[in-house]
Amino acid sequence: MIINKIKKYSKSILIAVALVTTCQPLIPLQAQSKLPPNENLFFNKQDLQAPVTQLIIKYKDASKYRVATPIQFAREADWNTTPPMHQLLDSAVMELSQIAGVKLSHLREMSGDAHVLKFANSLPFKEAEALAKKIATHPDIALAEVDAIEKLYSQPEIVPNDTEFSQQWHLKKPTSTEFGINAVEAWDTTTGNANIVIAVVDSGILADHPDLKGHILPGYDFISDTRLSNDGDGRDANASDPGTWGTVLECLGNPNYPGYIRTSSWHGTHVAGSIGAASNNNQGVAGINTISKVQAVRVLGKCGVGYDSDIVDGMRWAGGLAVPGVPANNTPARVINLSLGGYSTICPDFYQGAVDELVAKNVVIVVASGNSTTEAKYQSPANCRGVISVGGSIFNGSLSTFSSWGDKSQITVSAPGGDENRGILSTSNNGKKGPGEYIYKSMLGTSMAAPQVAGIVSLMLSVKPTLTPARVAQLLQQTVSPFPSNESCGTLVGGPGIANAANAVNNAKNDSTKVFLPAQFYDFVIAEPRLVEAPPALARMNLAKKSLATTTIANGSFECRGALWKNYSKKGYYDMWTPLTGQNNSLKAQHGIMAALLGGHNDEIQAIGQDITISADNSNLVFYYIVGSAEGNNCNNDVATVRVNGSNVLFSLPLCGSTQSNTWTRKSISLAAYVGQTIDLEFRVTTNASQASALFIDNIALTAGP
Repeated sequence: MIINKIKKYSKSILIAVALVTTCQPLIPLQAQSKLPPNENLFFNKQDLQAPVTQLIIKYKDASKYRVATPIQFAREADWNTTPPMHQLLDSAVMELSQIAGVKLSHLREMSGDAHVLKFANSLPFKEAEALAKKIATHPDIALAEVDAIEKLYSQPEIVPNDTEFSQQWHLKKPTSTEFGINAVEAWDTTTGNANIVIAVVDSGILADHPDLKGHILPGYDFISDTRLSNDGDGRDANASDPGTWGTVLECLGNPNYPGYIRTSSWHGTHVAGSIGAASNNNQGVAGINTISKVQAVRVLGKCGVGYDSDIVDGMRWAGGLAVPGVPANNTPARVINLSLGGYSTICPDFYQGAVDELVAKNVVIVVASGNSTTEAKYQSPANCRGVISVGGSIFNGSLSTFSSWGDKSQITVSAPGGDENRGILSTSNNGKKGPGEYIYKSMLGTSMAAPQVAGIVSLMLSVKPTLTPARVAQLLQQTVSPFPSNESCGTLVGGPGIANAANAVNNAKNDSTKVFLPAQFYDFVIAEPRLVEAPPALARMNLAKKSLATTTIANGSFECRGALWKNYSKKGYYDMWTPLTGQNNSLKAQHGIMAALLGGHNDEIQAIGQDITISADNSNLVFYYIVGSAEGNNCNNDVATVRVNGSNVLFSLPLCGSTQSNTWTRKSISLAAYVGQTIDLEFRVTTNASQASALFIDNIALTAGP
């Protein structure tokens, strides 16, 4: 049935994808010690942002509500002029509970003078977000935001003397057919600097891997929830990876295979090897920087997920900032790699605050842009101001089909992330649950692209330690290898080009820029406000990609994702573009490998459109569509329409079982009535609150006749 095929590509109840292939929602752990049979750690199939159990708040007067130390508690008996700290905090949390209308408890203090509060029961993301906004109105509160769960961005895949170096295409000099990062020529200038540390904020690192031994500094495990940690305890100084394994129920929300285990990915170990594996040791692979040390900061546990609050604390600690209850980092990093993230239309304040403080300390933060096929500005922390956001490319220089996308304002630079044919080879392990034998494995994802850029950055700082994060980003963009000439999407979707290590290192070495203010970097990543409950008229669409009116449909086959299309979402879901490769008996795009996908969420309106000037030579609209629906024979709920200027409906199609198919249907619509006019052409899907439906659209064009 077509609905089973659509499940591989859609966005809500129509999705059953692997953990790290696309950016899907993650359900935080519940408050009880054991999950009831109907609970899971992972997918909420109706929402890109999952239900949450925790909030992050910050008081305007942080000192008043700071958690007391044991010594302070012991002295409280002598405090008779003001209430003790813990009583003040308990009273304040009780007051916030009354404002929110739900019970809240104080879980812990976190870095940046913030606090983590816990709901008694999990709440839908939108409801929790609304409560956070209510709490933020309290005059004592500086910020209140949901503490979501993020995930890793990778997917496992079927000149040095390192035995596997010949398979590391991504490190080699770019040619007309293979687009590596040219690390080999960068090594003629430097292979690293012992004073530079690169932190891998991830799932932990197996430091005894033969290609990593002696290259990994002591780190810290920041996972605070023991049900997520997979090592039986909470925070401690052991940042090794015990495995990210979990049951299918825990990781995928599927209760039908109770004995099936989702195996460990060894994600952090793979990332660490890409950056700093030993080289010229007659074994395995070569890392980009073989002199500088890598530090493990563990924030992702079971199923490869972790709380925002743990990730932010890990980031701060990695860069040498204080974290309550955690010893200071004696070897702070100059480069932080974050191969993780989740869907968010804005960079949350607690992430942005951490980034701002780290950038002020000259720490460079490299972030995977995500595997969501959405614009990178809808992925956090890749959309935070001041980070280096990395897109994923494949061996021929095209953007990976899974990669988040955008121009240079959203993607600082691209780097090889691999595809199903050629992945990124690095250090790993064959353990299904806990560690087994040390091996080398190919993986793919922007998780694999980001550490290559982090490695390049560490080489740049090795030759010019005084570079600021902003200057590093500028040099990376100025020294890229251009996309191949036959790649028409290129800079529309993958930033300015593919990172070139040799060019970047040489330019860094000779750089004479003395001052480069962080403010000049603010245009590299743009976060937009969330659009919620806005009117669905095309005129109110997100105009970030609005182009001048043309006489043709631009990017009508969506090979450049959503570039040159306006888009709108009632709930702020901009996951409207999907690869359809036809592999494994799945859907195949009508043209190329990409298509638009509208709907798939309950109670939602999604729309895309362009401004088109109609002439006699292009007065006929042609497009292809496929319907997928869980509505059965109820055809009165969900509908797809083609509109002109928002209100003129030219075509209406109910989305239900009777209109569902597994082949493309061609549709032709006359636009003769609009000859000589510039119109807003819109494709819209509206769904109700019950079973969701979706519409695939491809190969849109204007023709002279039907």
